[in-house]
Amino acid sequence: MSSTVFHAFGEQLNPEYSNDPSFWMDYDAILMDTMVLEDLNQTLVDSLKDFVQKKGGGLLLFGPLEIARIKLGGIVPAKSVERVFAKQNLSLVTLEEPLFGPVDEVDKMKPFLPNRLPGFFVKEQNSAARGVVLSRANGKPVLTVQAYGSGKVGYWGSPSDWRRSMNDEEGAKEFRVFWQALVQWLGTGGEDRLKTQDSEKPFLRGTEAPLQVEALGADFEPSMDAMVEARIEGPDDFERVIQLYPEGSVAGRYAGSFRPVLAGAYQVKYTLKFPDGESLERENFLRVSEAGEEAIDVSFARLDLEMLAKLTGGQYLSVDQMNSNWDPTFAEDLPSVRKRHSLSNAWIVFILLFLLAGSEWIIRRQSGLR
Repeated sequence: MSSTVFHAFGEQLNPEYSNDPSFWMDYDAILMDTMVLEDLNQTLVDSLKDFVQKKGGGLLLFGPLEIARIKLGGIVPAKSVERVFAKQNLSLVTLEEPLFGPVDEVDKMKPFLPNRLPGFFVKEQNSAARGVVLSRANGKPVLTVQAYGSGKVGYWGSPSDWRRSMNDEEGAKEFRVFWQALVQWLGTGGEDRLKTQDSEKPFLRGTEAPLQVEALGADFEPSMDAMVEARIEGPDDFERVIQLYPEGSVAGRYAGSFRPVLAGAYQVKYTLKFPDGESLERENFLRVSEAGEEAIDVSFARLDLEMLAKLTGGQYLSVDQMNSNWDPTFAEDLPSVRKRHSLSNAWIVFILLFLLAGSEWIIRRQSGLR
């Protein structure tokens, strides 16, 4: 009997779990039955934590909670759950934030915990977690989510939610919208392993233009053993390859520079190679402008002069019209400004006149008394 295992859609899968610590890093979001954690060694469990915390991946757990809390600890948003085995469907309510938007019309969704199938209510959750799908009867979360490190984690207490898609056509559509939004939310984000520096200001021609990248290894830790090259293409068939070297001040940062000889747009293609053969590539652009006196526009601005003459009520004359017999023409009514000063506002003058008259009166009185 062959040990080969095939996926339901024909995709060939390995018959056992991978032992490669970087196994999870190829994915954006992972939906995992908590029972699987019992079969994973500690290396894969630690790598799963790094997938969430460092890479920024999304993880959705469903099933019994105890093994998940033991293996993953605080990454799991739920602390304790209540097992439910109902005789009839239990109605649930879906909140809009943070998974859905107004276009999804979550108030029309009718999720439920299927009858005669196991489900879980979250009795206690982490302080940073929040419920998104709640029991309509008691308000207890069935789906609780939280951000953890650079990633996102959720616990789903309805592992038999597939029953919703089999009820009717409307249920199938609702099921598809719900899970597409959930998986998209989990897989959105993440940490870029090769970050380039973008500059809004153009660099000056003839001066050093800096090149800088930040690199993360397969474990999403700063990498100091990578080889980084920058291939630069610019105006007039300019082409150059520059090696970038680690910058000691920041772990994982590689820096270099080049001197552009012409103004214009330059394309920079960064290639990062790791010792294990893995490589990453990014493209970036930078602008180079003229510098100093060469950047000054000394062209004849005829249109600007004509506009200035029109705004001031004058007449624009070209140079060939200004011969030796030319006399400037002045306007008959020269512009002037008339201002009036009211004596009522000149209170200092009145005070001076009062003091002057008072002093003269005192002098005359003293002379008369003699």
